[in-house]
Amino acid sequence: MTNLDKINYIDKYIKNMTLYVPDGTGDVWTSRFNDIIEAEISGNMSFKFKVDCEDLVFTCIEYAHYKGIPITDMARLIVNAYPNGKNSEPVGHMVGLFLDRKTNKVYYFGDTFGDVCEIYDRDHEPKLINYFNDKEDWINYNDFKFK
Repeated sequence: MTNLDKINYIDKYIKNMTLYVPDGTGDVWTSRFNDIIEAEISGNMSFKFKVDCEDLVFTCIEYAHYKGIPITDMARLIVNAYPNGKNSEPVGHMVGLFLDRKTNKVYYFGDTFGDVCEIYDRDHEPKLINYFNDKEDWINYNDFKFK
């Protein structure tokens, strides 16, 4: 199984275990990784964990790393999303990025707007990016290069 195959599987798997809820007041970015591992261990896989877009990205990246995807092949990306097309009002949104080193293509994953796809296949306008293990330094997307 290639890393891209793993990312596709993980994206579907985590989305199946979560229930999307929009941001509320006092939004806290939280991974549900530990909850999902506990559910796997206990065998109680019927529960759906509530997540917003940031929570889904954090959970997908942590789970992918747990399943062997190098942390340096993934990043968090803040975008302007256009859920009703490019002429609509943008909304703040977060997605995961995955670099497939075999093809050098970059993919969105952990995106509440759809399945894994190449970054040019969705109406998102990249803004700020950082690695998951870099808690503070967000940089302009145009200045970012995968390590």
